[in-house]
Amino acid sequence: MLPKDIPFDQYSRYEVSRRVVERLRMLRSGGTFRILDVGGYFRNANGEDWLPAVECFPQDECTVLDVVPCNLPRYVQYEGRQIPFSDGSFDVVLSNDTLEHVPPEQRPHFLGEL
Repeated sequence: MLPKDIPFDQYSRYEVSRRVVERLRMLRSGGTFRILDVGGYFRNANGEDWLPAVECFPQDECTVLDVVPCNLPRYVQYEGRQIPFSDGSFDVVLSNDTLEHVPPEQRPHFLGEL
């Protein structure tokens, strides 16, 4: 579960994502998901690397992909417009607070990659 002391907008986006995944889990009758969070790297208030999706989905196999250097487990440094995984590698793909960082002319390709 996410800590309550993170910015409200960030907390609410991951809370909505968590609720959607839990609904999918109910429809699937339980089990774990392979989740990819594109653009999900954050630096917390203490300046430490942080992967909210990993905390939000502790029971799942969660991978975070972003462009900044980070040595945390379950993190892959890569560009979201060229995702280095085969199609169908994940059950759920998230991307919160990312689209505004993609140039408008490249957004269709980015969304297609997701």
